[in-house]
Amino acid sequence: MLALGLAVMGGAAACSRATADPAEFVGELLATYQRRDAPAFAAGWTERGFRQAFGLDRQVGERIPPSWDDATTFHESQLEVLAVETMETGRVRVAVEVETGEQGSLHRYRLDLVWRDGGWMVDRRTALPPTLAVAPIEVELGEYRVDLSAEPMREGAVLRVENRGTVEHQLVVLRSQGDADTTVAREASLAPGDIGFIAWQGLPAGSYALVCNLLDPEGRPHAALGMRTEIELR
Repeated sequence: MLALGLAVMGGAAACSRATADPAEFVGELLATYQRRDAPAFAAGWTERGFRQAFGLDRQVGERIPPSWDDATTFHESQLEVLAVETMETGRVRVAVEVETGEQGSLHRYRLDLVWRDGGWMVDRRTALPPTLAVAPIEVELGEYRVDLSAEPMREGAVLRVENRGTVEHQLVVLRSQGDADTTVAREASLAPGDIGFIAWQGLPAGSYALVCNLLDPEGRPHAALGMRTEIELR
């Protein structure tokens, strides 16, 4: 495996490989996250970049992988190098675009890499809108409601979820089967004004519910206060 930052390979070959293929470095960085290899994942970031992305000291992240939008799998085939620019003598900065997905939730990022101490390191993570093959269905979250711009849903639809409320919300997709609900997709918690995306892929036709399971200050689920909407997938 190519070591993060190429610290253990060394030499001109390592430098040449990393400089020529920063997308490969990012793919292997994300693979360490999927394996929950916290030390290797943290080693691929600068201290500044890790704190900016996760709000934690990198030393903390060496013990437990931080939350990356609850994603544990990644679409490595969609890695794309956006730009390569020499910032100063002996230092290269590269932007790599990556899309992540877990339980239907879609996210796209720009990762700014810097060449430091003989290897690439991530110096900044910036969220971007995901690439969509279809026009999204708008979902608005608020106190205490889940509003859709269209229904019923169809296979392949994408939900654009926006929190227009004043407190944190989330969107969980449940499949209704008799008296039991099963989680089939989710969008991590959204702060007021935040936007997320959920793709309806590989789900059978049937009855579903869109809910927010976060709790209010009195410990009541938002779903019990009105944030549950029943829909049909056809």
